[in-house]
Amino acid sequence: MQANCRKADRLMFTVSGAPMLLSLALNWYDTWTTALLIGLAAVREMNQSNELARRAMERGEQAADSLGAVIEAVTRMNDLNARIATVTGEQSAAVQEINQNISHINDVVTATSEGAQGTLRTSEELQHAAADLHSAVARFRS
Repeated sequence: MQANCRKADRLMFTVSGAPMLLSLALNWYDTWTTALLIGLAAVREMNQSNELARRAMERGEQAADSLGAVIEAVTRMNDLNARIATVTGEQSAAVQEINQNISHINDVVTATSEGAQGTLRTSEELQHAAADLHSAVARFRS
């Protein structure tokens, strides 16, 4: 009889505790469903965050490539500037040498001109002397 009492007590407890167990099960279900939805939302956010990070990395790589091209162009410009400076220095030296040569030529031309003027004066003097000599020879003959 005692065994029947226990079964009846358990049955009464089970029947009387059913609404409570159902309520607990529904709460548990709601909690896990909410947790699952929150987890799914977190996964979506993480996926979006990963996509944004991937795009940011791509843009960073593009920016690095662009900066590399800019650095390369600046390096080429520096090289060209150095070459231009070298050529300009060489041209300046050549122009200075040309100026010195022109100055020397001017000095030679001036000296030649002065010599030619001296030669002209001497020629004129010789011409007068020859004319005088010619006159003297003519008077002597007469």
